[in-house]
Amino acid sequence: FGKKLFGDHNLIYMFGEDHKSVRRQLAPNFTPKALSTYTALQQLVILRHIRRWEESFSGESRPVSLRELVRELNLETSQTVFVGPYLDKEARNRFRMDYNLFNLGSMALPIDLPRFAFGEARRAVKRLADTLAVCAGKSKERMATGEDPTCLI
Repeated sequence: FGKKLFGDHNLIYMFGEDHKSVRRQLAPNFTPKALSTYTALQQLVILRHIRRWEESFSGESRPVSLRELVRELNLETSQTVFVGPYLDKEARNRFRMDYNLFNLGSMALPIDLPRFAFGEARRAVKRLADTLAVCAGKSKERMATGEDPTCLI
C-alpha cells in the first residue's frame, strides 16, 4: 500500500540509475552555501515562535503542553525552508491540513475508501504534490530573472 500512498515513482522505490540520477539532481540543494540559506530561514522561524510563546505564556503558573506548539513550529520551518515565499497563508493552511491527513493515513489501516484515513491521505498526497508543483513553477519563473534562491524548491 506504500506505493499507492507515495506513488510508485517515489524515491523510496527507485533503484539503480534512476535513484542515482535523482540523488545527483538533489545534491546541489545540500551544498554549504545552500544549507546556510536554510539555517538562516530556520533561525528566523524558530525565534518568531519562541517570542510568540513567551508572549502567550509569560506569567503562566500551570504547565504548557508543547506538542502542538512544536508541531506548528516544525511545520512552518519545513514549509519556509522547502517552499519559502511560494505559499500564501491560505495555501499554508491547506498544506498543513493535507500534511496532517497524510501523517494520519500513513499510520492507518490501508482501507482505500472515502472517509477512511488511508483514502483521505491518498487524496491529500495528490493535493500536496499539486501544490508543490505550483510552487516549483513560481520558483522557476523567479530564478529565470536571475534572483538568488531563497528556499529549497
